[in-house]
Amino acid sequence: MLAHALRLIGTLGLHADTVTVDACLVVPMQQLRFVVAAGLGRTFPVRESREGNSVSLADLKVGDLTCPDLRVELTLTLREDPPRGAAPVSRPGTARVLLALSSTASFAAGLGKPAHTAAALSDATLCVHRVGPVDLKVERSPPWLTPAWLATRLASELIGRGCIDITSLVYVFLQRGGTLNGPSPPP
Repeated sequence: MLAHALRLIGTLGLHADTVTVDACLVVPMQQLRFVVAAGLGRTFPVRESREGNSVSLADLKVGDLTCPDLRVELTLTLREDPPRGAAPVSRPGTARVLLALSSTASFAAGLGKPAHTAAALSDATLCVHRVGPVDLKVERSPPWLTPAWLATRLASELIGRGCIDITSLVYVFLQRGGTLNGPSPPP
C-alpha cells in the first residue's frame, strides 16, 4: 500500500520528504508511555523452545522513558516450563530490557504544498532500532538462556517489525502549531 502511495505521489509531481522527529517533543510523556506499551505489547508473548525447554516472555511493562534520544526500559515476565515428562514445576523470572527508539515523519511535498505541515503529513512511525542491554533473572535456567541470546531474540522480533504508527499524534502536534526542524535521517 505504501509503495502504491509513493507511486501516486510521483505521478502527481509530488515528492516525499522524510524527517527525523523527536517523539519526546511531539507526544506528551504519559501518552508516549501508553503508545509504546500498546504498540510493542502486540509483539508478546514471545515463545522459544530448545533442548526440550520452553520459554515465554509476556506481561510487558513500560518503565522509565528517557529523552531526548528516546530510550525505553521494559520489564517482561519470563516463564520457563520444564521439558515434557518432567515434574510440572515452572520457574518464573524477569527480563529487564532497554530499547532505543527513533521516529520519522514523511510528507508529500510539491504542487504548492508547504513541506512540513499537518496537511502534507503522509505518515509517522516510532521504531525500535536497538535492543540492549538485557538483565535476566531466572533461577537454574538452561545454558542457552542468556542475556545475549535474549537481546538477539528480541531484536529479531522488534527491529524493523516493531514500528508504531504515530501519524495522528504528529498530525495533532503540527495542527496545533508545532514545528519539526530535525535533519533528514540517514538512508
